[in-house]
Amino acid sequence: RVLGHLPTAATSGGHVIGCWYWELSHFPIGLASSFDFVHEIWAPSRFCEAAFRPLSPVPVRWVPPCVPALQAGPRKSQFGIDPNRFTFLVCFDVRSIPERKNPLGAVTAFRRLLAEEPSRPTSLLIKVTGAEARPDWIAALREAARGLPVEVRTDSLSREDTDCLIASADALVSLHRSEGLGLLPLEALYLGKPVIATEYGGLTDFFDQDTGFPVDYNLVRLEKDLGPYPTGAVWAEPDLDHATAQMRLVLQQPLEATRRAAVGRRRVDALYSVDAAARRYAQEFDRLAPTLGLVRTPVERASFHGAEASSER
Repeated sequence: RVLGHLPTAATSGGHVIGCWYWELSHFPIGLASSFDFVHEIWAPSRFCEAAFRPLSPVPVRWVPPCVPALQAGPRKSQFGIDPNRFTFLVCFDVRSIPERKNPLGAVTAFRRLLAEEPSRPTSLLIKVTGAEARPDWIAALREAARGLPVEVRTDSLSREDTDCLIASADALVSLHRSEGLGLLPLEALYLGKPVIATEYGGLTDFFDQDTGFPVDYNLVRLEKDLGPYPTGAVWAEPDLDHATAQMRLVLQQPLEATRRAAVGRRRVDALYSVDAAARRYAQEFDRLAPTLGLVRTPVERASFHGAEASSER
């Protein structure tokens, strides 16, 4: 479908690279014909790489994407966030399959946290995108949060405002059942926010005990089709008691939470920044140059492999 929308000159006689994101540990056999349209695959995470390899007749390479650092600052008053309360943030898009994003799990873990009488006032902010696609699901989410200091927001935000919302929260919670990359935890770490997340999926490239507060899980099978995810597929079921314990740890040990977030920021910068991606892409293009009949002059090569790659490059 994508290739059908591209100009013929972009694909005919060229080297087509598929940059695919997928959220399950296996790639569906029903989609195996998709490999016929590309010469190689660039997997954004080790998780995706492992999912593609068993079925792929073309080379699969781990080539993480470029994710520029967010530059946003907090605007607590704009979002009605009480500066005297510790605010956990959950963000998800209904069109990305809410069962996979699992905000209901976050509400349950938060309810258990409140039952333990946390050391400071605490709230949970849930930002929903695309709520109109599943009004019944949003109603169930609001019902699950009834009686708790939980706000469910469904208003539209610009990209800038979304970044500022992440910057305004005190910690991010992602009790997902799977992620192909883990973009939101990645962006939260760029902003120095502690992250509590299921330790499963593509985010394990940068997320672990050193960079955040990983949540244990068990693997479970899907009992019905959910969007593109078929019955019988496997994903993670986060341990909600452990999620509660990790949220409590963030509250009780703010210095440790800040330290891990700082380590996480350095790690995502080293892996996904513009400079890191420029160097990575330079290596890949050099590898492909003979195949494509490309030859760079020494000056071009030195420029492309400069120690400090610019955003313009």
